[in-house]
Amino acid sequence: MHPSLPLCLSVLVLGLGACDDEIEDDPSPDDTASPDTGTGDTAPPLVDGDQDGYTSDVDCDDDDYRVHPGARELCDGLDNDCDGRCDEDFDLDGDGWAICFADCNDGDPTVHPEAEETPYDGIDQDCDGVDLEDVDGDGYRARFIGGDDCDDGDPDVHPGASEIPWNGVDDDCRGGDDPDGDDDGYDDRTLGGDDCDDTDPLVHPGAAEVAYDGIDQDCNGADLLDADRDGWDSADHGGEDCDDDDASIHPGALESCDGIDQDCDGEVDPDSSVDAPTWYLDADGDGYGDPDASRTACDAPDGYVADGDDCDDGDAAILRCSCVLTSVSTPTSWVHAGSTYGQWMADPLETLGEGLHWEMDGYTGSTVTEFASFDDLVARTSTGSYRLPYAFDGTGAVVYDGYLYYNRSSTGTLVKYDLATGELDGTLSVPEAGYHNTYHYQWGGYSDLDLAVDEDGLWVLYATAANEGRMVVSSLDPDSFTITGTWETDSDRKTSIGNAFMICGVMYTVDQYSTSPTTIGYAWDTRESASSSPGIPWTNDHGYASMVGYQPSDGTIYAWDAGYRVTYTPTTE
Repeated sequence: MHPSLPLCLSVLVLGLGACDDEIEDDPSPDDTASPDTGTGDTAPPLVDGDQDGYTSDVDCDDDDYRVHPGARELCDGLDNDCDGRCDEDFDLDGDGWAICFADCNDGDPTVHPEAEETPYDGIDQDCDGVDLEDVDGDGYRARFIGGDDCDDGDPDVHPGASEIPWNGVDDDCRGGDDPDGDDDGYDDRTLGGDDCDDTDPLVHPGAAEVAYDGIDQDCNGADLLDADRDGWDSADHGGEDCDDDDASIHPGALESCDGIDQDCDGEVDPDSSVDAPTWYLDADGDGYGDPDASRTACDAPDGYVADGDDCDDGDAAILRCSCVLTSVSTPTSWVHAGSTYGQWMADPLETLGEGLHWEMDGYTGSTVTEFASFDDLVARTSTGSYRLPYAFDGTGAVVYDGYLYYNRSSTGTLVKYDLATGELDGTLSVPEAGYHNTYHYQWGGYSDLDLAVDEDGLWVLYATAANEGRMVVSSLDPDSFTITGTWETDSDRKTSIGNAFMICGVMYTVDQYSTSPTTIGYAWDTRESASSSPGIPWTNDHGYASMVGYQPSDGTIYAWDAGYRVTYTPTTE
């Protein structure tokens, strides 16, 4: 059954009753009656179609080896043990909602998708990812819980509201009643506004500047001797601005590689220009430079090239350094816990401490569990958990440099969450990316946006309609949280791919998530913008690998396979 479309969900909500795979239309008389041939034929022998040890007369689904009398009940929408109920062990608090589908806290019967939300208590009763923090519905959260609304009981009072003069109410939450003494539409600067003279209605930001009268009409800090308003007077009027028509040109301005003298020092495009690229010495002339011999300049200096990935710059036969994947070990299973689906990870930079690991159980939810070490993860001894500001989708989250990156539920947006402070740091919308089971991996689970880390940094893997549902790779700058490069690959459609991961700037895809053995059948090298077919054998040990991710710090591949924490050892050359 496709985990993102659990047909048994409605049954779970109504009390975890009969399962979808046992509900059939009443057969018609023509379907159930067999004509008496009078030949005395005997019934055909019983068979065990799925080879699980139970024949079709007792096996309620003889095509699925996971379903038979006595089987372990999983949270998957199936009646695994053939007792007429599905997922009956997974509604721990008895509120009618199973944890694997919709209940974000299965230990509290007052928390589920249809619960009534209580404001300001810090609890997400209705599992929508947020607490009710805007009682008056004006779009602004209450100030006393960290928002900007100074009166959350009055929808007419909030930042940006029109200030009503002398009504005794701080309508716009700026800290006073109508702080605009000259009624020019701009509040007094001493009261937090922008008006540098609140006694003169002709003086305020945007006012017409009168040249050379000694008055700063537009509150930019000077009388009009500075036509481009960059803070530097024109050289034609005794100042130092060599181009008073361009605010980006003045003494002290940052130089760019554009053929213009921005800082008025007489030098155009110096090596210190902010956008000057890095060039690498190519001593052997093979087109690849020495990563340890570089300089910045707007134009390439003689003997320097843009690619600094030469393993031996004294031998032209040795080109760029690479770490091409050649094989992957059989998996090692460490512990079985939690749901069939999930994700676990470590920070390759170990910013918050050595050995820390994190888990996110399920393919949607809002909780992250932390472990002080890998051994503690195996022993199930956690140091605590985090409550995320938005619920997550899929199993493609990563931790990088102390931040958790994940796909916000039901959106094409990535979230950057500071694990050190427990606060939201930023969001990033991925252009045209499919989300919430538009372009998922084979197994579904809202796995549309898959984050990855490797030796080259942070990536996001997804698919778009423009690329006909095939894989797209984008590199991310973690500091600015922006996309720095995008590659549209010629892979199979993402919905036919089991999983994917990055190593050394190369995306590798696993053909199947459940079938074993299978192969790593496709690779896309972002440095060469070219694909290949590695054909590397791969084993899915437990038949449901919902997450695969590479950890460059120890050169290990992590996987979550039917609730097992599994590792693989890759070999590269």
